[in-house]
Amino acid sequence: MDDLLAEIESAASAADSDAAMAEAFVESAAQECPATRPPVTLSDLEEALGWLQGARGAVRVQPGKQAGTWRLTGLKGGAVVASLDRQVLEADASVQPLTLGAPLVENLASALPKASRMPLVIGEYEQAPYRCVEMRWVARDEIRSIESARPLMGLIQAWEGEAPAPERLREAEEEARATARQRVEAMLSRARQVEVDALCRQVEAARRRLMRELGRTLRTQSHGDLNAAFRRAVEREKGSDGRYHRALRLLGGYPTWSAEEQADADAYERSVSNHDRVGRIAGSEIDAAIHDPRWLAKRVLAEDDQGGTTRSGR
Repeated sequence: MDDLLAEIESAASAADSDAAMAEAFVESAAQECPATRPPVTLSDLEEALGWLQGARGAVRVQPGKQAGTWRLTGLKGGAVVASLDRQVLEADASVQPLTLGAPLVENLASALPKASRMPLVIGEYEQAPYRCVEMRWVARDEIRSIESARPLMGLIQAWEGEAPAPERLREAEEEARATARQRVEAMLSRARQVEVDALCRQVEAARRRLMRELGRTLRTQSHGDLNAAFRRAVEREKGSDGRYHRALRLLGGYPTWSAEEQADADAYERSVSNHDRVGRIAGSEIDAAIHDPRWLAKRVLAEDDQGGTTRSGR
């Protein structure tokens, strides 16, 4: 592991010191992920295991021989040693993790008896890679939405064993499933928008690079207006496959250099060496910007539009 980290750090340092790489890619601000509250915490799972420790039935839960472990029996596949402790899991590969959504937890849940009188209702909906589950508790005078394990545990402890009416259970199940579907559809919509926004950022980064290289190259050849210089460069090319024609098509027409882009071209022209000035005539910097792989995102966006998909944020 140490060798791998050292190799990664070495590669990162080499990339930082590569001038061509630095010219091609500019750092952008990292997107912040909203903080979320987990519906089930490790302490909730530990408390649930404590409940099972004293329960009667086929499933038995006992503290394991090793500190921080539990021994579970009565499950499909035989006895299992599990843990909630990360250090224990890292030290012993034979110990299985007790985490929400893990196969072991689903195995444990399926092995437990189902109470037919329980006023707990679960509704779920699944589409593509997304699956949402909603829980409802059918009380005497209301249907309560359960968002985490903590209030559910309180309701279970306070429950006196009274069975809810069947029609109330059906109503709660329909409500839970409808809400789960709404959440999945919202997740799909957000995922599509995140994808489009990321593609748009890729296209914008490629556009900025091409504008920068065009501006710097044109400035080494002309001291006039960059917009006019670009038009002259396009007009001088004999074929439509020339680099300036291709750049024009990628940009979607004749662009207008911003004040910041103009200043960058001017600063480059003042500091460029004679060797680099001559090298600009070959146009390799513009060619590299034209072949920037991030332009592929533009084609993906165009194909989505042709397919009738509604996109925003562009």
